[in-house]
Amino acid sequence: MDTHRNDRPKSRVFIITDESLFMLGLENLLRRETALEVVCSEEDVDRAIERIIELMPDAVIVSETSALYEPEVLAAHILGLKEAGDIKVIGLNLQNNLMCVYPGEQRLIHNLQDLVEAIGQPAGTLTVGPCQGG
Repeated sequence: MDTHRNDRPKSRVFIITDESLFMLGLENLLRRETALEVVCSEEDVDRAIERIIELMPDAVIVSETSALYEPEVLAAHILGLKEAGDIKVIGLNLQNNLMCVYPGEQRLIHNLQDLVEAIGQPAGTLTVGPCQGG
């Protein structure tokens, strides 16, 4: 398993979005973070589910503005995968800069560090309000 400073394991991240520019930009930014490892990015939801089960990432980032899927439904499906273990699902909305850590934590995202911290924090520590549809 890859490690970063202080010999802690890197958080493994999976990206799902049908917005290719968003995917490439996010992937490039996250790859610069020593605490993170981007294990895969997918545009096709069915293929993504297969790969999530196979790769077992720590966090899955989904676009909240996709035209191909409902983010709440996708997040619920991923969280319900017994084969995938304990996964954090984070929705990013580019229209209003909100980040949702499913099943219901939401906050404004100001910069990449906000996302990196959310990936590394235990669920239940980011609560600002319930996630709202984008």
